[in-house]
Amino acid sequence: MNSQARVKTTLDHQEPDRVPFDLGGTGLSTIHVTAYHNLRRHLNLPPVEARIGFLAEQLVLVDEDIAGCLQTDISPVLPGKASTFEYLFETKGAYETFTDEWGIGWRKPVDGGFYYDMYHHPLAAAESLDEMKAYPFPDPLDGGRFATLQVQAQAAAAKGKAVALAGPCAGIAEVYSWLRGYEQYYIDLALNQDYVAYMLDRLVEFKSAFWERALDEIGHLVDIVIEADDLGGQHAPLMSPRTYRQLIQPRHKRLFSFIKAQAPLKLFYHTCGAVRRLIPALIDAGIDIL
Repeated sequence: MNSQARVKTTLDHQEPDRVPFDLGGTGLSTIHVTAYHNLRRHLNLPPVEARIGFLAEQLVLVDEDIAGCLQTDISPVLPGKASTFEYLFETKGAYETFTDEWGIGWRKPVDGGFYYDMYHHPLAAAESLDEMKAYPFPDPLDGGRFATLQVQAQAAAAKGKAVALAGPCAGIAEVYSWLRGYEQYYIDLALNQDYVAYMLDRLVEFKSAFWERALDEIGHLVDIVIEADDLGGQHAPLMSPRTYRQLIQPRHKRLFSFIKAQAPLKLFYHTCGAVRRLIPALIDAGIDIL
């Protein structure tokens, strides 16, 4: 049983030859660059120039020698950055900073920083729906996002690995919270629900456009697609199940059903935190892997 068969058998709730193992198959199941170098030393593998696959979190693309040593079963396929966008890194005082294609500002301490935190939320001061409507989104169909998908997917499939395709950005709720800033995001969930509904609908449209083209190109090679939000805190969801069902779940359902209509695949959904109370609603939204 190769890796792809092992993963698919498991996801179909049947017994595989062994439990599948993943390190690096998704941006939510990989390893920080510092820990990666430590792991390589522990396994007596030669030092390498780590490939950063997930910039803000400083998470790596796992090299083939590690994947072989640990017998991982899943390979990632990552969209490229838009061809019209370039990262500009600047040192501002004690921080190294950059702005992403959504206009969100990130910074990492120059001395001893492990990852970038957000410090600028471009819609934090917006006070009307018109301001939300006027805010420019990136182009989901920019050719740079799709330029290497075919090559990545074919290489993963040729190795017998399960293929996991990442999306163009974080999840709809998460991107909105980043654009708005966390404090204003939670105020909006209670008091400005028309803002939330409009922006989540717009983000569903953005993501649907990307997924339609990506899966048209490589859907026959993809086993898993990846979506992610952060819905949980340390002890409970960050919103009530009622709020999730009212504002976010209908958009999740629409997006996830659209994705799954493009190809016979499983939907992987990441959320941090304690979300036990949301699990029935997440299953109802169409999630296969939590």
